[in-house]
Amino acid sequence: MEFFSYESLKILQSAHKIAHEMRFSDVGTDHLLLAFCEKNSFLKQLNIDPLDLKFEVYKLIGFGSCENPPSSYTPKTKTVIDNSLDEVSSFKDGLVEPIHIFISLLKEKNCISNAVFDNLSMDTDILIDL
Repeated sequence: MEFFSYESLKILQSAHKIAHEMRFSDVGTDHLLLAFCEKNSFLKQLNIDPLDLKFEVYKLIGFGSCENPPSSYTPKTKTVIDNSLDEVSSFKDGLVEPIHIFISLLKEKNCISNAVFDNLSMDTDILIDL
């Protein structure tokens, strides 16, 4: 995590907290998406309503039953985090910023966050190009 900015670490911490509050044993891409709804303002710049995202996530996954804090990330979330490092390289930036994680999240297919975008008729390819 040494390559992640303070703001990016806050997103990851928020996702962990959200997963715990929602009683899930692992932090999923859905929790990461909810963390962006809470912590980032660039969603509005992309014409994405955080409330729409939140509603759709809750509708899709509901709440879990785990009482302990999440112990790890789901495989898809790990992939998103790992791929955010590639995004830094492609932009020739220094540290992983929240936008790098978000772009990586948009690119990850077959996960809850992608289902949220699909259900809201959001074209992730267009969002990536913005």
